[in-house]
Formats: sequence, C-alpha cells, structure tokens
Amino acid sequence: MSEKNSSGLLTGILLIIITLIFTLKFFGILEFSVLGSLKIMLPLSLLLIGLAIIFRNRWLTASIFILMIALGIFYLTGSSQLEQREVLNEIPFEEGIDAISIGIDYGAGKIKIGAASPGYLIRHIAKTTDANDPSMEFEKNNSKAKIKIERQAGFSFLKKHKDSWNIALSQNVEIDMKLNYGAANMEIDLKKLKVKELDIDSGATSTQIAFGIYPTKANIDTGVSSLDLKFPGDIGVMIDMDTGAISIELEGFRELEKNKFYSLNYDENKENIEVKINAGASSIKGKIY
Repeated sequence: MSEKNSSGLLTGILLIIITLIFTLKFFGILEFSVLGSLKIMLPLSLLLIGLAIIFRNRWLTASIFILMIALGIFYLTGSSQLEQREVLNEIPFEEGIDAISIGIDYGAGKIKIGAASPGYLIRHIAKTTDANDPSMEFEKNNSKAKIKIERQAGFSFLKKHKDSWNIALSQNVEIDMKLNYGAANMEIDLKKLKVKELDIDSGATSTQIAFGIYPTKANIDTGVSSLDLKFPGDIGVMIDMDTGAISIELEGFRELEKNKFYSLNYDENKENIEVKINAGASSIKGKIY
C-alpha cells in the first residue's frame, strides 16, 4: 500500500472513531464534557503527532491513539459506578430582583422544571452518579440576575442509574430560559411562571411543556424527538413549524397558513403565546387545557 493510500486510510479510521464517539454522546449512551476531554486528549495527541514525525510510522501512532481512547474511556467511566447521591443548590429570593436569565446545560437523564416555594429564587435538586457535582453560577446586576447550571459529568457510559434534576424557579420574576440537553426526558411546567422567552436546543428527546397565561415566546430546535405541548384557553397561541414531523396532532388549532397553526382565540392585536419549532423526524402533539 502506498504512503498516500495509507495516510488516507488512517485519516478515515480516525474520523470514524471520532464520529462514533460524538454519535454516542448525542444519543446519551456516552456522556462527556468536550472541554474537559480536550484538556486530557490534546496534550497526548500532540505527543503522538511528534512521534509520527520522528518515526514516520503512522500505523504505530494510530494504534497507540486507538488504545489511548479505549483506556481513557475504561478509566474515566469509573464515574458511572458511583452510588447515586442527592445534591442541593439553592439561592434565596432577594427583594429588588425582578428578572432572571437562566441557562441550563444537561446531557441524558430526566429534568423537571416548575415553580418554587416562596422565599427561593431558584432551588435545584440533582440526583446524580457523576463524579463531579453540577455547578451553579449566580451573578446579580441591579434588578437583573443571571444563573447558569451546568453538568460536570466527565465520561459516563451505560449508567446503572439515570440522573435526574428538579429545578424550581421563583414565581415573582420574569424569566428568560435557555435549555441545552441531549437524550433527556424533559418535563417543563410554566403554569405559575412568568417566562418571557424559552429557547430549547436538544437532541433525541421526549419533551413535555405546559404553558401558562404569560405571553411566552418559545423557540424549539430539536432532533428526532417527541413534543407534547399544552396551552391555557385564556390566551391565544400561534405555532410556526419547520419540521419533517412524522406525526402532528393539534387539538383546537387551525392551519391558516402553511405550517402555521392558530388557536381559535388568537388575536394578533393582543398578547399571545408564540412557538417556533424546528425539528427533525418528530411526533408533535398540542392541545388546549
């Protein structure tokens, strides 16, 4: 085999391995922090590149690289064998805060989002087997607050226990919410919350959202998924879809424009709930409660 063909084959093998790893991450079978992994893998990769240049043996370098990946996964998946524990993070409500922006970064598992008891700005209970506890960052600027919750999983593979988060938010503040999650089961109850904007970027998921009477603007970008949406009858609703959905069931809606559905009480001159959906092969259900 010529050196050119050998180089091409090696490149192809490495690309297949990398693609497989990220595909497993997308479907929630393999979880890892991309940044954390780069901190470990990048120095070793540079070492292997140096060896390849010195010895001019790409196959030896490839073999070491593949072995390194296998050993790394085997070593780092020790986090998935930890006993499940409960971690609590909470921030008391502060007078003067009237709006929060919250970002939630999650992988696979289950999340419930709803209203908090009086006295709390946010209350987060995580049941996890990850090696590291989830992080919560809080920043206040006058009457606005910014909260970031992020999973610090490292690698985990074929977990015995599914992780779950329960996040409760204050009913007294206006909320901008941005959710980024993978293969998760998501239950979002906004009935008692003042959610101004909801931005969802997800993978292969099952997502249930119960909207309240607040005029929420939602943008949902998802892959192969199941969406179950519920809306109150006291406010108009517009749903704009760009999707390859295999199933759409919307009770109490009319399609007045292509891929645009309106509740019977929709009035463009009043405040309404507006939902934009960009989805792959999905099942989408919606109804008025």
